[in-house]
Amino acid sequence: MRVIATKLGFYNRRRIRIGEEFEFNPEHLKNKQGKQVLPQWVVPATAEARSAIVTKRRSEAQRARDAAVASAGPKR
Repeated sequence: MRVIATKLGFYNRRRIRIGEEFEFNPEHLKNKQGKQVLPQWVVPATAEARSAIVTKRRSEAQRARDAAVASAGPKR
């Protein structure tokens, strides 16, 4: 099953970054009833999920740029 990471996580002995799409084996996680569940930091890879992640990353990058400009102080 293809999934996209919504937060930083670890899977299969490697770090998965936000927005990274990877193959996840749902057999690894099951609830008490035996139903397959996904971790909270991943969502199934769909077109809507991909666009939401891209939008989230852009807004976070813009916020970081704004903070850097604000901390630089006034121009002389």
